[in-house]
Amino acid sequence: MSAMINVDKIEPIIDALPYMKNIILILMICGILSGCTKTDIESVKPDNSVEPEKYISFQDRTVEEICINNWDSNGDGKLSEKEAAEVKSIGNVFSYKKIFYFDELKYFTNITEIPEYAFFYLEKPSDNYVEMFLKRITIPENVCKIGLNAISVGRNAIITFKPTTPPSVSGNFIGGYISSLVIYVPSDSYKTAGGYWRDYYNHIVVKY
Repeated sequence: MSAMINVDKIEPIIDALPYMKNIILILMICGILSGCTKTDIESVKPDNSVEPEKYISFQDRTVEEICINNWDSNGDGKLSEKEAAEVKSIGNVFSYKKIFYFDELKYFTNITEIPEYAFFYLEKPSDNYVEMFLKRITIPENVCKIGLNAISVGRNAIITFKPTTPPSVSGNFIGGYISSLVIYVPSDSYKTAGGYWRDYYNHIVVKY
C-alpha cells in the first residue's frame, strides 16, 4: 500500500524555495569574500585616479576659434587646460585679429615669451578705433620676455601679470589707449623694474 503524501506539508516548502535560493546565494558570496584579501577587494573598485579633462570656457569667440584651430591636439573641438599647458609658443596667430578678452591665456603656462605684435591690431585712427583693441588679458606665470608693440589695448583695459618677476621688455610693449589702462601685478618689483617699465609705473596696481 503506497504512502499518502501530505500536500499541506509540502506547499509551505515549495513557497519558501525562492527565499531559500536568495539565502544560499548570499551565503555563497560571503564565503567567496571571506577568502579574499583587502587587496583583492580593492582591485575590483573603479579606478578614479584619472581626472576628467578640464575644458577652458572662453569669453571671446574669436580667441576660442583661434585656439582650437591651432592647439586642439585630440580634435574634439574643445581646448582643455592640459592642451593649453602643452603650448610652447603662441607665435603671431592673434596678430591683427579683433579680439577683446583673453584672460584664458593664463592656462598657457608653458610659454615664456609674448612675441612682438602678438596682440597688435592696426586700424586707421577714428573716434572709436580704440574699441577694437584688447579690453582684458592675463599674462601667464612663466612669461619672462615681451616684445615690441606686443599688446594693443582699448579704453579701460586691464592687463593682469602672473609672473612674480617682471618680464624683460623690448621698447614700448603696450600700445593703444594707455591713459585708462590698469596693470595688476603680484609684487612691488614691477614698480622698480626700470627700463620701459617706467612708462607704465602710474598704471601698476599690486593686487596679490
